[in-house]
Amino acid sequence: AFARKESLGLLTGTTARTITTWRRTDAGLVVPRGAFGLVANSCRRHGLDYVVDDRTVCPPLGLDVIPTGTLYPFQARALDDLLQRRTGFLDAPTGSGKTNILLSAIPRLHTTALILTHTKGLLEQTAQRCRDCLGVKPGIIGADKWNVQPITIAMVQTLARRGCEDIAETFGAVLIDEAH
Repeated sequence: AFARKESLGLLTGTTARTITTWRRTDAGLVVPRGAFGLVANSCRRHGLDYVVDDRTVCPPLGLDVIPTGTLYPFQARALDDLLQRRTGFLDAPTGSGKTNILLSAIPRLHTTALILTHTKGLLEQTAQRCRDCLGVKPGIIGADKWNVQPITIAMVQTLARRGCEDIAETFGAVLIDEAH
């Protein structure tokens, strides 16, 4: 919002210039998983001790999910590479099967999964792919629905508007389809 207002020459005085993704608690500093490397390196540079208290929640998937198709060799390599780390991005060309790779990760992660999308069309397309590729009818959050299942597809806008505190510990994996 700040950048948009600034580019339009509007007043920015009451608009936050930054997005804060950390918070201080009595126990210390809470940072997003993706920022850990930056924080740890900064602590080391300044000679500060730190302790990692990882409270990752990974509920079991609880479903027998077996992908119905097979991945092409390049897709299987991409999936293997992606699963070597706890967090990551898959950057691949249009038509390379990113959604199929994403869905194929779920059985290998063995935990519940929340798939985030940003449009109703993508939500519906991903839900259909989930049914086709995994044989699972996913839960839907968005398009006037709030149905949480072990594999759930959600629209970011719905979660932002309604909040996700009541499902925050329901999912062990958060996957984003079409993260621009």
